[in-house]
Amino acid sequence: MAKSVKYIIVTFILGCLVFLIGGYLYNEFEFKTFNDLLISFVFYQLYAFVLGYSNMFYFDYLENRTWKQGMYLKRIAIGIAGSTVITLIGLFIMRAVTNVFYFGNTFSVFLANQRWQNYQFGLWITLTIVIGFHVVFFTTAINKTE
Repeated sequence: MAKSVKYIIVTFILGCLVFLIGGYLYNEFEFKTFNDLLISFVFYQLYAFVLGYSNMFYFDYLENRTWKQGMYLKRIAIGIAGSTVITLIGLFIMRAVTNVFYFGNTFSVFLANQRWQNYQFGLWITLTIVIGFHVVFFTTAINKTE
């Protein structure tokens, strides 16, 4: 299977899981209409694709770099730090676009209403997934060398 098709499938599945987790944690499964459910699901998928793909590209970039033997901890630290920055930038951009173009707020209103809480769930879930990918990647890499 082509790498891009695999990325799309993995990202869609992760978006579905995050939709279920987010809905459960924030009691968001009380939709007035099917359209409301669909809009919520599409927003979760949109965030999943933007954050998922940006982090996958970053992970591929790190994977293709030449690392000295035994630099696993440095690689993991750089991976997680970079993913944190990429995720926060992605969340900020997605929230700005959503607030301005979907909800019709001005950018000034968007900025005035920014709180750390707006970013916690997205950052937490993305870093959980990124750490999971790192564990799988390094476990596989270590097993191949042994």
